[in-house]
Amino acid sequence: MPFMNRCVSATRGGFVKFYYAIRVAIGKFVRAVRERWSVLTVTILGICIPVYAMAWWLNIHDNLAANIAITIFVSMMPVTELASPSESLTTRGFIGWLSGFVVVAFAFFFGEEADIQFLTFGAIFLVVALPWIWIFWQIVRHELILIPGFALALIAMLIYWGGALAKDDLTFDLLLLPLPLILVVAVLWAPIGSQALKIARRSKNVRIRGPATQALAMGILFMPAFLVSFTIPNVLELGDPWSAAFVTIVGVILSAVISEPLKNLFLEWGELVRDS
Repeated sequence: MPFMNRCVSATRGGFVKFYYAIRVAIGKFVRAVRERWSVLTVTILGICIPVYAMAWWLNIHDNLAANIAITIFVSMMPVTELASPSESLTTRGFIGWLSGFVVVAFAFFFGEEADIQFLTFGAIFLVVALPWIWIFWQIVRHELILIPGFALALIAMLIYWGGALAKDDLTFDLLLLPLPLILVVAVLWAPIGSQALKIARRSKNVRIRGPATQALAMGILFMPAFLVSFTIPNVLELGDPWSAAFVTIVGVILSAVISEPLKNLFLEWGELVRDS
């Protein structure tokens, strides 16, 4: 009987240890997922699922061994992320840029399979634009205020280009064609805008020069949108209403952000500021 009690006690102790070991392992797993949820989400949704779809649904390789190898390799990425030191998702990280490329590649092959030329051509233009997007981001990631100026110019360009396609009764398959072009211009403009903002910050407490550099920085910020609105409608032969509408929108935004620096400039210049 004592022997049976010892066996029962040993078995019970083994189960208790096993239970606590499983509980600790689950706790560690949950903490690891919580600490890396953003990276894991992007890895699974932006890399694993598109690659699985390309390998098994679209079957772009048409090779069973290659599909199995790619599936195993990609499936190891979330496991590797869980085993790696905790790291939040950043725009400079490899995972983010790789997921963007994989999603674009999936769009291209899906467009080819489904005969959706908008996706196919759009993916091609995005691949061409990706290096310029990366260069542009390296310039503006410390000056995020430059992004609204670029975004307005990009939106205006796509609207005008879409209007030109509709005017000539063409399809919208080439809607993203201007994207690489405007990104090249943005890469040339971004350093100028960044430098103007730095000068404005250094001079913000200086009489006359401070408000003047602030007004100049805001003008440079919205310069791309103004140039696109003034020039592209004439180049595409869209007519004055297309230009006037967007110029009005940009003008309202610019007047709102530039009015205060201009007022301060003239008050300081005319020595009309009350002495404190």
